Amino acid sequence: MRNPSGSGHPRDKIIARLTASAAEALTKALERAQKALERGSGEAQLADQLDSLAAALKPDNGSAVSSKRLAALRDTVQGIASRLR
Repeated sequence: MRNPSGSGHPRDKIIARLTASAAEALTKALERAQKALERGSGEAQLADQLDSLAAALKPDNGSAVSSKRLAALRDTVQGIASRLR
């Protein structure tokens, strides 16, 4: 799968990994998390799901910048999961 921009940059592997089902699952979980946090309610099951999604955010042969971005995204998702507990 190519990046919609059509570039052949190494980061495309990481971007492609986050498209389709993984990106959709992460988006839906983050939307649910936002609603739960706005209500002030904890949701352990959703927190576990976010932790699983965060664990899947592992760079592979990408640039250092892409690796840092994925690490930051992973940390952010894990932080949201912690807030839901």
